[in-house]
Amino acid sequence: MKKQRMVQACIAVLAAVFVLGFVGCGGGGGGGGPDGPVGPTSDATLTSVKFNSETAVLGTPAAALTGVTAGSVTLLQSNVTVTATATDSAAVIEFVTDTGSGIDEEDFFATADTSFENGDVLVIKVTNGTAKLYYKIAITVIDVSLDSLTVDGVEVTPLPSPGTTWQSARAGSVLLSKLLKDQLTDGIVVLATAEGATIEYGQAVGNAEPTFSSDSTIIFTRDGEFLYIKVTKGSNTAYYKVGVYFQQSGTILYGSPEIEDGVIDPLWENEELDTYHIIKLYQGDCSDTFIADPHTYAEAKAMWDEEGLYLFVEVTDPEVSDEAATSNHHEKDSFELFVNEGLPSKVYGEGGSQYRVGANGERSGEGDSPAALNALNKTSAWKTDTGYIVIMQAPWRLRNKFWGTTDGQGSYKDGWKLGFELQINAAPETGSRYGVVVWNNIAHTNYMNANDYGEATLAGHGDGAYNFAPLPPLISAQPEGGVYAPAASVSLSVTASTKDDGTLSYKWYKADSMTAAGTVISGATSATYAFTAGAEGSKEYYYAEVINTIGTETSSVFTGRAQILATAFAVVDKLSLAENYAVYKFELPDGAVFDDYKSVTVDYFMDKAEFDKGIRSFRLHGNYNPSSFASRDGFNHFAFDSANAAYIYDDRGGSYVTSTGGANKWFTLTLRLNGTGSDAPVPNGGFNTANKPAANAAGPFYFGIGIPGNADGAKTQYVKNITMVHNSDPAKNVVTTSFFGFVGYTAANNWGLTSRELALESEVPYQGISITIDKDYTDPLAGVTNQTFNLSKGNLEITAPAGYDTYEWKLNNVVQSATTNTFTVLAANYVDKINQSFTVTVKVTDSAGKNYSQSVIFTVKK
Repeated sequence: MKKQRMVQACIAVLAAVFVLGFVGCGGGGGGGGPDGPVGPTSDATLTSVKFNSETAVLGTPAAALTGVTAGSVTLLQSNVTVTATATDSAAVIEFVTDTGSGIDEEDFFATADTSFENGDVLVIKVTNGTAKLYYKIAITVIDVSLDSLTVDGVEVTPLPSPGTTWQSARAGSVLLSKLLKDQLTDGIVVLATAEGATIEYGQAVGNAEPTFSSDSTIIFTRDGEFLYIKVTKGSNTAYYKVGVYFQQSGTILYGSPEIEDGVIDPLWENEELDTYHIIKLYQGDCSDTFIADPHTYAEAKAMWDEEGLYLFVEVTDPEVSDEAATSNHHEKDSFELFVNEGLPSKVYGEGGSQYRVGANGERSGEGDSPAALNALNKTSAWKTDTGYIVIMQAPWRLRNKFWGTTDGQGSYKDGWKLGFELQINAAPETGSRYGVVVWNNIAHTNYMNANDYGEATLAGHGDGAYNFAPLPPLISAQPEGGVYAPAASVSLSVTASTKDDGTLSYKWYKADSMTAAGTVISGATSATYAFTAGAEGSKEYYYAEVINTIGTETSSVFTGRAQILATAFAVVDKLSLAENYAVYKFELPDGAVFDDYKSVTVDYFMDKAEFDKGIRSFRLHGNYNPSSFASRDGFNHFAFDSANAAYIYDDRGGSYVTSTGGANKWFTLTLRLNGTGSDAPVPNGGFNTANKPAANAAGPFYFGIGIPGNADGAKTQYVKNITMVHNSDPAKNVVTTSFFGFVGYTAANNWGLTSRELALESEVPYQGISITIDKDYTDPLAGVTNQTFNLSKGNLEITAPAGYDTYEWKLNNVVQSATTNTFTVLAANYVDKINQSFTVTVKVTDSAGKNYSQSVIFTVKK
C-alpha cells in the first residue's frame, strides 16, 4: 500500500493494540516499539532484504533519512512478499514506501507493501536500544514475463514466480498423465509464449545448473526433474522453474504381515517389494519455509491379501510433535493412504477411500473409512530417531460393488489395478501443518477426486485358492405381498445372486407386523415358499433371509416384508395428510404408449367429519422413475418437485375437486392426461410442462395422489379403482389397486411414520345395514337410524325416534343400561371381533302403553 493507505492501516492497528494494553505499531523482528524493550546490543544493521527470492542490494544506511545511500532491487513482477532480517534478532523493523511525496516518522508500519510500481523506494527503519538506522531500496520493475506455458499439452497454472537468476526462480509444478518411460524416446514438447522476447529451455536435476538452448523438446530422465525457461527482452532476463512430475505406478505383492506396536514383520524385508518414494510437494499447501527446506519425506512398501492392503511407511521428519496445536487430524504429523477400488472409473464417490494414521497412532479418514479402519484395529505407529513409522491395514470396502467387474472371476486378484496415492502431512513441533508431501499427485485434490492418483497392480498370489470371506448376496427381486381369498394358495419368491461363486441358501420367516421379529418357518429353505392364506380379515407378514456360504463362513441379507391380506372385500387405500402424496404405478400393455391414454380416474370417499373440514381430493403428476424412490422408516419416499413429471389436470380445470354429492359417498374424479384446445392440460403449481412424456413414451407410468394441507388438522380420505383410461378401447384400460400399484410416498412430512399398512374396508363403506323386526310385537318401530359399524371411524351410535315414554336396549338379547333414545357401541370393545355380527334391539312404550320394537344387525369391520 502507498503512504496514505499505510497511515490508515497503522492507525487501525494502533487502535486494536491499545485495547489490548500495548503501545505502538510493533515491528516484525520482535520486541516493542521504538520506546519499548530493546535487545541486548545496540546493533541496528540489516543482514538481508528479500523480495520473494530476489535479494536486494542494501546500499549504505544512515541515522537520518537524509543521509541514506539507496540500494536497489530489480523485480520481474509487481506483487511480492518482502522479508528483512537484522543482525540483532530483537531489533524492530518497520517499512514505508516512498512514492516521491515524502514520508514522516508516523508513516512507518510493521509490514512492507506487497505491490510496487517502477520507481518506488522502500524505506526501512531498524531500531534497537539507542541505535536507529534507515535504509532505502530503489525498486525497478521490468516486464520480462511469460504469457503462457504448457508442458506436453498441460497448461502450467498459475505460472511460477520468476527470478533474475536461475538460482532465484521459485519452482512451480506440473503433473503429466503419462509414465516416465513413455517419453524417453520422443521427449516432452514445451511451449512457452512471451511477446517480443527470446525464449530458451533447459533442464536440471536437483540444484544442478541448467544448460539452455532453443530446443523445446526435452527428454526427462527422472520424475521431479526441473524444467527451466529463460526469457530475454533487450538487456533484461527472467528465469522460470517448473518441477515436471509423471504418473507413478507400482506393483503390490501378495502377503499377510502381522501388525504389532514396535514390531516390523520380516515380510517387509522382501527385496522384491516396490519402494514408493513420497517426496513431491503440494506446492499450494506448503509454507515458503518448507518449500525452501523440504525436510520431511518417506519411503513406503505395500502388500495385499483377501482382507485388504497393508502399508509400511518410514517417515523422515526431524521435528515430530506429540500433539500439534490443532484438533484437525490432517494438520498433524500423519500418513494418508488414498485407494480407488473403482478403476477404471476415477470418480471419488464411486470407489474412493481415505485412511489416515498419525505419528501418535491416531486413526481417522473420510466417508466410511474411519469406521472400517477402527473396526479392524490393525494399525501401529511409533517414533524413531529420524522421524516415525506407520504400519496399517486398509480393508477392501467395496467388494460387493466391484467384485467380478473385470472378467467375471473376481477383480481382487493378480493383475487387478488400483488407484493408489500416498501422502505425508508435516507439522512443526508447535503449530499446525505447514507441508504436504505425496507420491504422485502434486495438486491438492486427492481427498475429493481420484483423477490423478498413481496406479498399483496386484500380483504375487499365483494360482492358489483365494480365501475371501463371502460377500453379502445381491437381491434383484423381492417377495411381493398381495390380497388373497381366505385359504387361497400363495407363493412368495426371492431372486438373489452372488459375485464370488458362493453357495446361496434360504430361510423364510413369518411375523405379526411390519416390525415384529419373525419366527423361522420349518422346511421353508428354497427361493420360493408356498402356503395358504389365513382366515377372513387376517394380515400376515413374510420375509426371507438369503445366505451366501464359502467354506465355513457365511454372509446374509434379509428381504423386505411381504404383507398377505386374506379377505373377500375390496382393498381400499386410506390416505392421510401425514403420508403426503401416495404414488401408484401403471404397467402399460404391450404395444401401448402414453398418448394412447386420455385420463386417469380415481374413486374417492370422505366421511362427514373429513368432509366438514373442507378436505379436497388432490391429484399430482406422473411418469416417475422407480429408481428415484428411497426407503426410510418403512416407507418408500420420493420428492416430486425434482422429478421429470408430466402434467395431469382434472376436467373441472382446477387443482382439486370436492364431492358435490356430500359426505359418505363414493365419487369418481377424472384427471386428464392430454388433450388439445380447451381440453389441454393447464399449467399449474410451477412445474415445467415440457416434462410431459413424449407421445410415444412406453413403459410404466407413475401417478401421485394426496391431500392438500391446511390448518384444520390431519385429514383422511379413501381411494380405490385408480384407472388409466384408454382413448378408444376399454379392454386396454389399466387398473391399479391400492395394494399392487402402490410404490411410494413423496418425501415431505413423512419422517414421523414407521410403517404403512393398507386399510381393509368393505366395498362401499357406510352402506345400509340389515334390519329385522322383533316378532314379539305387532308393530315395527319406524325411524331407527341405520349405520355401519367401522372400527376405523370410531364409536357406533344407533338412534331411535324421540318422544316415547320408555326405551329398553338389548345387545344379543342382553339388556343394556341405556334408557334414552340413543345407544352407543364403543369401538374399543370390538377390536378383537373383526367380521363378527351383533344384534341391537330397542323396545319403546308410548303414552298409551303400546309397545314397538326393531332390531339392527351390524358386522364389525376394520
